Amino acid sequence: MKTRSLMKKLLCEGLALTAMILLLFSFTVPDALAAGDDFIIDKKGVLTEFKGSGTEAIIPKGVTAIGPGAFAGNQRLKTVIIPEGVTEIKKQAFYRCTNLEELSLPNSLTTISESAFGNCDGLQELSLPSNLATISDKAFEDCDGLETLDLPNGVSKIGQAAFSGCDRLERVSLGNGLRKIGNGAFS
Repeated sequence: MKTRSLMKKLLCEGLALTAMILLLFSFTVPDALAAGDDFIIDKKGVLTEFKGSGTEAIIPKGVTAIGPGAFAGNQRLKTVIIPEGVTEIKKQAFYRCTNLEELSLPNSLTTISESAFGNCDGLQELSLPSNLATISDKAFEDCDGLETLDLPNGVSKIGQAAFSGCDRLERVSLGNGLRKIGNGAFS
């Protein structure tokens, strides 16, 4: 009788343990989360890839950064709206998005990395957020359509060749927080 009771107890405990393990694994965060069909976002909130086919990208809330090359080479894209909470646009995120015309950047943005918007010929105006601190090397290189630029007071560093090749750039207003301008930043 004791053996039967012991076996019954072990069976119940084994089932309970199995149920807990199944529950635990069912709530594990995957390496990449899909936000709709257009975006791939990793578990740290970095948008790693845009898979959309439209002319507009409204990036979902919860994204913390735009990953390297996430939108690079997209010729269809005309408008991008980036939500609050994004702090960095990483290397070549929008590189050669030649038809990009409208760009909405959040106040939470502090860093625009190397070549993030290089060769975005369609950009004519650029409104940079007040919390932006760093514009890295070649960030807006060869943005041929860019005509005006107002740098907010928070920008302390402009990297080398950051606005090089912006041949139509007619007016530049520098903020009073600027401490370093890299070689050829406006050549």
